[in-house]
Amino acid sequence: MVFLLFAALGAAAQDMDPTQKDPAAELPPATIGWASWYGWQFHGRTTANGETYDMSAMTAAHRTLPFDTVVRVFLLDGDSNVTVRINDRGPFVNDRIIDLSRSAAETLGMLRTGIAYVRLEIIVIPPPPRYVLQLGAFRDRGNAESLLGRLSSQKISVRMEIVGDIIRVVTEPKREDDLPAVEAELRKAGIRDWLRRRATPKECGKDPSLSNEDADQSKARMTCPEIV
Repeated sequence: MVFLLFAALGAAAQDMDPTQKDPAAELPPATIGWASWYGWQFHGRTTANGETYDMSAMTAAHRTLPFDTVVRVFLLDGDSNVTVRINDRGPFVNDRIIDLSRSAAETLGMLRTGIAYVRLEIIVIPPPPRYVLQLGAFRDRGNAESLLGRLSSQKISVRMEIVGDIIRVVTEPKREDDLPAVEAELRKAGIRDWLRRRATPKECGKDPSLSNEDADQSKARMTCPEIV
C-alpha cells in the first residue's frame, strides 16, 4: 500500500514567493507541499541519523518519517521525479516539509528556484527496530562456547559474535514486544543479568524484500535497523 504524504523542504529561493501560485490546487492539500534543498554549507557534516551528509547522494531531511524511509518526490508543475532516502531531520521552515540533497534537487529540476511544489509517495517504510540481549563477553572462547551450549540445550536461540579479541554471546534479534518472553526464558535458565541493545545491521542482514532500485536508494535499510 502506497502512502501519500505532505511534502516540502528547506532552502529558500530569493526569486520565488510560495504564495504566488498553487500549481496543484486540484489535488487534496494533504498530499502536497513545498520542497527545498540544502547543499555545500552542510556537506560533510553529520546528519541526524549519524551519517555524513553527502550533497551528491540521493537523500533528504524530513521532520518525522523514520530514518531510511524511501520517498519518491514528484514535481507538480513538471514531469520530473526523484527517489530519496530519509537520513536527516528538517526542514525547520513552517511552510516546507522536506529538504532534498543538492543532487536530488538537481534531478528534480529545482536548483535555480530553490523551492518547488511537490507530492510525496512513500515507497518503503523501515520495519520497527529489533533488539538483542548480550549475555556475556569473553576472551576465552571455551567460556563463550560453554554458555552458548548451555542455553542452546534449553532451546534458547543464541549465537556468538567476535569483535576484535572479544567473543560476545547474544540472543537472536527480536522485536521489543517479544523481549519479555525471551527474558523469562533466560531467568528460567538461571541468567539474571544482560545488556539490552538495538541490533546492528550486520547482526540482522539486508531485507531481501527490497527491489534492486529501492535497495540502491535504501542501502542502510535492514530487517532490524540500528537507527530508526
